Amino acid sequence: MIPRMKMGRWKKPPEDVPEFYHCHCRLHITARPFVTGGKARFTGILNRQAAFSGVEVLTYSLLEDRFHLLCHVPKPPSQLPTGEELLRRFAALFPEARAKEIGRRWESLPEAERPTWEAMIHRRMWNIGLFMKDVKQRYSEWNNRKTGNEGGSWNQRYHCEWVDAASPVLWTTAAFIDLAPLRAGLATDPKAHRWGAFGAAAAGCPVAKSGFGRIVASFGTPSGEEPFETYRRWLYGVRALMGTPEPKPSPIPQVPGLN
Repeated sequence: MIPRMKMGRWKKPPEDVPEFYHCHCRLHITARPFVTGGKARFTGILNRQAAFSGVEVLTYSLLEDRFHLLCHVPKPPSQLPTGEELLRRFAALFPEARAKEIGRRWESLPEAERPTWEAMIHRRMWNIGLFMKDVKQRYSEWNNRKTGNEGGSWNQRYHCEWVDAASPVLWTTAAFIDLAPLRAGLATDPKAHRWGAFGAAAAGCPVAKSGFGRIVASFGTPSGEEPFETYRRWLYGVRALMGTPEPKPSPIPQVPGLN
């Protein structure tokens, strides 16, 4: 791993290296823990921001006062999205009324001005720094409206570490994130943690499963086995090595907006 990186200081890895990042941040002491509905709101913001920006959230865990994310930032496509595709991404990011307003503004733009507008939007995509900034800021705005607080909701700038996908570090980072609720005493089985990608994948969410598929693909998948099943068996093996007892059967969590 390269050293910890903070917003405004971090440098990207070399151009030919895949961009995988472990990002984490803690709530400010005045905002701890997540307020009622806060985890659901944060999860929604995270999913919508990913759909807009092109950043892929492979796995995540929300604890009582912090979050952990494992993200992949793909290389921008040779043909950048324009027009209708950008409007579709805005529809995923914003409420319906706001997305329609953006669509009306787009239609009213002179043809000559549209490339400038599109270039401005492209700069906010496939960028882990701006992705994290927007996720944190949008949650802070919601939290302040709900609680009447002012200022930021986060204790610090987020931490972001590049993860080498060509080594076991990618798998172990994912396990660190998915087993975090157990270390924090929030669950006895990772699939029973409601606010995590592993629980969502165990409940059958295809988007969550696809994230684990990319993790497993870094080392290949045994023939005929679903990637998530490969990861699940490996994760419970790691859990056993930690000295914790085998998980007892537990109900699959219902994740709002994901089931």
